[in-house]
Amino acid sequence: MPYIKTSDDLTFHYALPSFQASIDPQKPTMLLLHPRIFDLHVLDPQLNCERLSKGFNLLAVDHHWHGLTKVPMDSDLYDFKRVAKDLLAVMDALKIAQFHLFGVQVGAILGLRMATMAPNRILSLLLCSTPPPQESPQNVQTYRAMREVCRDSAGDGTDSIPQEIVNAGKWIYFGSHKDAELFPIWLKTSNLKASNQEYVEKFFSSLYAREPMSDAEWASITCPVLLMHGDDDRVYPLDDVHANNAKLVNVSFKQVKIVKGAPMFASWTHSAAVNTYLCDFLQELGVLKG
Repeated sequence: MPYIKTSDDLTFHYALPSFQASIDPQKPTMLLLHPRIFDLHVLDPQLNCERLSKGFNLLAVDHHWHGLTKVPMDSDLYDFKRVAKDLLAVMDALKIAQFHLFGVQVGAILGLRMATMAPNRILSLLLCSTPPPQESPQNVQTYRAMREVCRDSAGDGTDSIPQEIVNAGKWIYFGSHKDAELFPIWLKTSNLKASNQEYVEKFFSSLYAREPMSDAEWASITCPVLLMHGDDDRVYPLDDVHANNAKLVNVSFKQVKIVKGAPMFASWTHSAAVNTYLCDFLQELGVLKG
């Protein structure tokens, strides 16, 4: 399992496609950033996409406090700017100056943040299930209430979070899709456990305490942007993807693609459609052959 250490002595776990032994310096690179709770393996449908891999080094990274990445825990609220800065340092350590970026949910927000901090390094943003520019008051209230419930365990002798939160997670990520049953299975390998209250607070603070990007930060993004969003997302309706699109005032090449029938976790449940949108967009950019 490959690891990379940054100049700040932080150790990050990353993965390449199962059939690729190392980064090919002759190919452009695409960084893949996963959603909350789960690790980089939930991006396997993209990581192992044959069409994408022909044109790119596909590089998935476990970002802070996820998977096998070893970043010390602290009691601070989740800091998107700090995480984005550290992920740029990961690419520095890997000696990758410029790259395309695919992000899902929180990974999409991190991608946007990285593009504001290093606009000349991000060649394109390929974002799926991006939360709106600012969380609604209703969502903030809901997230705070869920965080309070997670102060207790499931009460079944395990270290699981309460069952009502597990059920909510299934509904949020998968909606009515059959793969919702994967949520509690994957949850067992995550850091979201009743005994890990520091992580629980990190997780929920990334929701209820997320600082919106300023209009100037949005305006600093100029690279091509693809926004993909499922029309069965139970938390963020289609109005939110259009709100994000409207904020990208200085992006000359951008597209919005609606993934029919897809919940928030469209990159998994509807991976064929998402991968097709990715490849077609990159082909239009002239960076991927048909």
